[in-house]
Amino acid sequence: MPGMATKSESPIEFLRKALKKVYMAFIKHNLKYLEELNTINPRLKIQAQEKVTLPIPPWQHILADISKLAAATHAKIQEGVLFSNKAVSEVREFFEGTDELLRHTQDLLLTQNPILRQYILDKVAEYENKMRHFTTEHEERLIKGICLPRSSNLYLALIDAFKDMIWRLGIIAKGCE
Repeated sequence: MPGMATKSESPIEFLRKALKKVYMAFIKHNLKYLEELNTINPRLKIQAQEKVTLPIPPWQHILADISKLAAATHAKIQEGVLFSNKAVSEVREFFEGTDELLRHTQDLLLTQNPILRQYILDKVAEYENKMRHFTTEHEERLIKGICLPRSSNLYLALIDAFKDMIWRLGIIAKGCE
């Protein structure tokens, strides 16, 4: 199937490559990386509002979450929306953390290592707590007028997509008992 992982590339490696393209577009504020992403995976052109039906493999759900990241990043770049250094730092942490969790999930699926499983579950809980904390701080910045409404919507869309992706990786890890 075009745009899907090749036989030598695992679904997780494919997802990590897609996530990296969105990350580069976000950090460099450049649509070129999203265009590259669309050439390697037409599935990422789906609208963020598209309903994902069950049953489908968890990788398709995560791919839909990456699509949501791509849509929010595209809007951010297209509209020239800038984030504060704090917001960029928080989003960067989730890009990097999600990539780390994807890599560890791949290892867990191969090894079924209970210590690695627990590490992933602990990281998922840590990121969920950070997301709650960051969104609360973000709401305070919005109330004080430090953050603009459009920036706020895009920031929250990014955090929401990360929340879904990280939750899914936790579910996968819980299934590896």
